[in-house]
Amino acid sequence: PLQVKPYYINKFITMDLETRNFNGTLVPYAIALFDGEKSKTFYVTDYKNHEDMLIDAIKSIMQRRYHGYKIYLHNFSNFDGIFLFKILVYLADSIQPIINDNRFVNTKFKFNDNKYKLEFRDSLLMLPVSLRKLAKAFDVENKTIFPYNFISEDIIFNNYAGEVPNYKYFDNITEDEYNQYVQEFKDKPWNLRDETLKYCVQDCVTLYQVLDTFFKQNFLMNGVNASDYVSLPSLNYANFRTRFLNNSEISVINGEMYDFIKDSYYGGAVDVYRPYGRNVHRYDVNSLYPYVMRNYPMPVGQPTVVDGDSSQIETIIKDETKFSFVEVDIECPDKIN
Repeated sequence: PLQVKPYYINKFITMDLETRNFNGTLVPYAIALFDGEKSKTFYVTDYKNHEDMLIDAIKSIMQRRYHGYKIYLHNFSNFDGIFLFKILVYLADSIQPIINDNRFVNTKFKFNDNKYKLEFRDSLLMLPVSLRKLAKAFDVENKTIFPYNFISEDIIFNNYAGEVPNYKYFDNITEDEYNQYVQEFKDKPWNLRDETLKYCVQDCVTLYQVLDTFFKQNFLMNGVNASDYVSLPSLNYANFRTRFLNNSEISVINGEMYDFIKDSYYGGAVDVYRPYGRNVHRYDVNSLYPYVMRNYPMPVGQPTVVDGDSSQIETIIKDETKFSFVEVDIECPDKIN
């Protein structure tokens, strides 16, 4: 069992990268960071290239005051991490990535002679929903809209300012939303740099508010600091150990014992297909695993191995105080089809 934490910790920063296709390659052209109070922005035209921009952005949080902070990016595992990892390796005194299924799960980044550290994480592993849907679900400041399809290298480096880009350059918005957006610029030009950075910062603020709300709710319900864990499954396991395990113990089983027990577990979709039928009744059971786990005893403690004949095995099976995984050989009559 884990102990309830005495106080809530929210030592984290949110980060967002805006990217665009330059000469057939996706590269970042704007970056924003938000620590809960202040935001920082970086734009590619202020630098020699996008790598210098990334270096400057990471250096801005390589401070003692951020020691131990977690840096969250929504989709760091599959997208943003690809751009950042090279820069992190360049700047770090040491770096420890945890990679699972070809995804960056967590990256420990140490600097200043290894005295201080940051951890880069994917908030999508904790809350696997789009940021727009999360903002609505948690009732926080929503993402704004932006004409992704309008951006090109020429437009960025010429710093476009003028009319709001055409409706066709926006994705997943209604014409009413577009017209309302246009009204915001009836007395001023639409400026690419300003709107990009504003959009980027808003994404950071939205993500920060979502995470802070979720982390606080989890702490109040379970006494667990969610930022101590990298994903929703690991957080749920911590919640279980804190709230529900009580004085029981779950053994960590490995080796031959683990392999033996694992072989007894089968699950997933079980479909039976018949080429023909009349008056067929089809039945399904929903959520059988959680139902059984909630209402029936589950094995705990350290298991022991019994290797014997059928009479010994039968004695064990009939003992209602025991929970057993039993491997048996069954002989069937020859006439059974």
